Amino acid sequence: MTYFLKAIVVDSDNRTNLINTESTKAYAWVKSEDHDSAIKKATFFIKKEGWRIIEWTQPIEVTRDMFLDRDLGLKHFDLSQSETCSILYVGVDNTIQEGEFRELETLYSFDKKEFYKKNKYIAQKKVCLHFNAGTDCNEIIKAHSIQNKNALSAIARDGHVYRIDMNKLNKTNTIDYKLEGVNKASTFSGFCKNHDNSLFEPIDNRNLIPTKQQAFLYAYRSISKELFTKQQAIEGIQSMINSATGNEAVTEHLNGMLKSFQYGTEQLELNKKLYDKSLEAALFDDIRYVAFIFNEKPTAVFSGLIYPDYDFQGRKIQDLGKHANLSLMTFCSAPTNDGWAFIFSWHKSSDSACSAFMYSLQEVMRAGKQLEDYLFQLMILNCENHALSPSWWDGLSQPEAKVLCSMMEKQADIFSEVKNDYLATPLKGIVQWELRGVYDSHQT
Repeated sequence: MTYFLKAIVVDSDNRTNLINTESTKAYAWVKSEDHDSAIKKATFFIKKEGWRIIEWTQPIEVTRDMFLDRDLGLKHFDLSQSETCSILYVGVDNTIQEGEFRELETLYSFDKKEFYKKNKYIAQKKVCLHFNAGTDCNEIIKAHSIQNKNALSAIARDGHVYRIDMNKLNKTNTIDYKLEGVNKASTFSGFCKNHDNSLFEPIDNRNLIPTKQQAFLYAYRSISKELFTKQQAIEGIQSMINSATGNEAVTEHLNGMLKSFQYGTEQLELNKKLYDKSLEAALFDDIRYVAFIFNEKPTAVFSGLIYPDYDFQGRKIQDLGKHANLSLMTFCSAPTNDGWAFIFSWHKSSDSACSAFMYSLQEVMRAGKQLEDYLFQLMILNCENHALSPSWWDGLSQPEAKVLCSMMEKQADIFSEVKNDYLATPLKGIVQWELRGVYDSHQT
């Protein structure tokens, strides 16, 4: 959806070419899912460009057809589709005789050279996240967070799978997919060769049975991958803060992001310590899991995690805003002898929230609803670390692909609030998975 908003604004940067400007209005075209997030998004961009907002008008939903006879309006509408927000400022300057366009100066500056230099360094950082890592971890490798041999390769076409195009997402906040080689997909420099080979051998070289050890290792790798990614993100945001000067709105926004990532990293570190302790003592009985076994060749492979906030009926499970130890659940795809599995795993310390989440999924099945619709919705909205079968993705209709990307964009939009029913109303019939059986940790 696209919203049109109007605001009365005043210059907050004391720019010389605006000294005589008065009665300034900002006209904003915003691509957003609801009017609340549209206001938040437009507010950020207006403040970023050096204006203080005096008053907003109520946002109205608009379409492209409404601007076909207005060149300037059509231009900004189209820009909002690719840039998510486009703003036109109109003001009155009594010292000029006729209207003119001015290039606005801004005190905000961004040292791109320094930022990209720092980010290149961050991207090349390597570490071994094994609990017993030490000086002998001298060969850090590009480890797969999703099994390559029987998972990525099983859905590949000519050695390639579809992955989210992160460059496009970072530049335009829009989601699309691009082909990527299986040897590159899902890798991260988070383990040394020795620990990666020895630790994950039961899941890299063997199909899922399942066992508690296998469930534990799938969970441990998901947590390690997410921790590695979060640590890189924190360094990247800090680099942006150091490279950006002169704008309070941008600094406030970046500091808010930094605080959020730091909180998420703290929670991951707390949970990983529990897994480290269990792993060191080989206490695989500390793991809880539920594995849904499917017959057919997978259409997607993935490795992710969530802090269950709402269940599949829209009920709140835990408050993610409270600074406490959050319950964590991982979910992964895993190859089996005759198909594949969607496996949920969690540490016994997270049993209360995670059991409630799984009971909610059980309610879905008892109600006769299609389990695969709910599982796919969970994965696609909560797991950036996934790969899609090229044959399956290319077989979707254009409207189906567009809806999926739109849903993911909404979930990734930092200006939008997560709705309590985001798992309760899945798209129907996007995937056709044939459930063969269910296994859980009580059976092993």
